[in-house]
Amino acid sequence: MPSSRPALSGPIPLPVGFVTRIISRGQGTRSLCCPDCSVSLNLFQPDEDEPARLLGLCETCSKWVFLVEIEPDWSKVLLVELPSSDSVRQGLEATPAPRRGRRAP
Repeated sequence: MPSSRPALSGPIPLPVGFVTRIISRGQGTRSLCCPDCSVSLNLFQPDEDEPARLLGLCETCSKWVFLVEIEPDWSKVLLVELPSSDSVRQGLEATPAPRRGRRAP
């Protein structure tokens, strides 16, 4: 009987870089902003058990970021810019295909 689970490959190291920044919210600022556009990010909490980790989306430049609360009340945050889908595709094209198991001697 065929499996209903998707086929998974092994880990694929991609040569894409991540830009990280530590940002501090200014006094009186209630939202976290895109580092490029300074527009408020739309925030998503994918895991309700992890309230100190969020995903953010800038609707102006379509940048995705991963946010980690460093200091309480999000006063200091680690922001990790996620690579664009084009960067990921280019990295995948530049990565050699993973080797399958070893050949028998």
